[in-house]
Amino acid sequence: MIDGTWSGTISNDYTSYEMILECDYSQNSYIVNYPTYGCGGYFSLLSKKGNQATFRENTTYGTLLVLMEIK
Repeated sequence: MIDGTWSGTISNDYTSYEMILECDYSQNSYIVNYPTYGCGGYFSLLSKKGNQATFRENTTYGTLLVLMEIK
């Protein structure tokens, strides 16, 4: 199951930032927030196989509006 709240720090070569993801599989609800940047939105579930899921991110508020696919 994908249910629950997931949070942590995402880091790469250039920066690091906090992320909070609230998942409710039965309601097809995946809310994402980036407190560091004051933005967030939702994930759309594209596919799920076994223990792997692929999402598309849709940032709907804040100053950092991005669209990316996450596996």
